[in-house]
Amino acid sequence: MIKLTQLATRSYRNQEVMYQAKVLSTLIDILPVMLEDEMMAGKVLRLIVILGRHNISINELKKIFGVIKKAVEEKDIRRISKLLSQIQEMTLREGPSASFDFDGTTHCGIQLPSFKLTGSGYTFCAWIRLEEEEFLVQRSQNQPPKIVSLLNKDGDGIVISISPSVVFTSLHSGNSVYEQPFKFQF
Repeated sequence: MIKLTQLATRSYRNQEVMYQAKVLSTLIDILPVMLEDEMMAGKVLRLIVILGRHNISINELKKIFGVIKKAVEEKDIRRISKLLSQIQEMTLREGPSASFDFDGTTHCGIQLPSFKLTGSGYTFCAWIRLEEEEFLVQRSQNQPPKIVSLLNKDGDGIVISISPSVVFTSLHSGNSVYEQPFKFQF
């Protein structure tokens, strides 16, 4: 349980993979048995909160309320209190309430229809979360991790990439690439 919790807290992507693998649903299914062991209950509830903050379905919430209902019938105040506080903790979000996960695979991104830029241009605004694992994978492939890549079908546009202390902007036009480094310190 400790290893799963460490994996879940490590990255958004890990939480998404665990959610899709129905780890949260499985944990909720075994929750009544786990609540019998105080130490194990704490570990299971902690992971349920982490995954529940990421994404929880109505059916999964109903299952948790079913466990609470059983605790009410048994008049187990300690268990009721613990379960309700965990549900409350799930609502305390960190970061955006909606996001896109662009994991660098071939077909990830948002494809927009072609449009002409006006004389005054456009503004692009994004909340970007860099996760260490993704950063290390791209660095091991000897390419700077890309933060933003806005290119048309001909490869013209702008790319913003990052290295440990420099952000690079690259303007791609035809066969030419113009690169501008910006140094920064953490």
